[in-house]
Amino acid sequence: MAGKFSSAEKEKILQDAKLHARQYRRELGLGDEPIADIFDLIERQGIILVRYPSPSDKLSAMIAREANEYLIFINSKMSLGHQIFSAAHELHHYRYDKDNLQVIACNPLSESSDPAELMADFFAGEFLMPEETVRATWNRFGKIVRILPIHVITMACTFRVSFTAMLYRLLKLKLITGPVFGKLKKLSKPENEELLTKYFNYICSAELIKPTQKELPKAFIEAANYNYANGLVSYKKIESLLNPWDKRPEDIGIEYNYGID
Repeated sequence: MAGKFSSAEKEKILQDAKLHARQYRRELGLGDEPIADIFDLIERQGIILVRYPSPSDKLSAMIAREANEYLIFINSKMSLGHQIFSAAHELHHYRYDKDNLQVIACNPLSESSDPAELMADFFAGEFLMPEETVRATWNRFGKIVRILPIHVITMACTFRVSFTAMLYRLLKLKLITGPVFGKLKKLSKPENEELLTKYFNYICSAELIKPTQKELPKAFIEAANYNYANGLVSYKKIESLLNPWDKRPEDIGIEYNYGID
């Protein structure tokens, strides 16, 4: 991001993003605790959430609006931790960019020169990892002589974010130094994936650094069940709609009914 914004511009965006994150947390009644399931949080706002593999590795997420309906797409080929950060990024667009929102394709932490994208990144960091809570959690380690991968992974597991996102947050809050950041960042390289997986499994689970399966939107499951129960759609139609998701109607609670089909 260096060179695209002056220090004063970045600081202004950062402070505005921090205010937005705290405001939205208050609106949602989240307090300062880590968010257990941001995907469920999104769907409880009435947003259709689609987690599906994208043909392009350059697309992490997208938000679209049609009238008063909103859809957030998350690329499930990305690691779960990356998906969580992308989801928080899109929440900023949903809450604060509604007036100008039609379709926004996003790639969080991609050094965008768009102030709205930088704002959404800063928002995601504060929304997922509130400063006071991060500091309090970090301080539980006591005075650390040597900062190890396990310290960062413990934090990542607590806040349910990726190893890289946690590293950047610790650096931004000056809880780790630049040299420590650079040394630990090497663990996120593809050639160190096996080692990082092992470390994560020691603390919680390596799921945060792995891609996920396709996830059906809850809104689709509810609509399919409602329409099938009321004879508005056939079993075969639902079956065809579920094919791209590698699911069968029975997987979402729908059994074949000869009275309808």
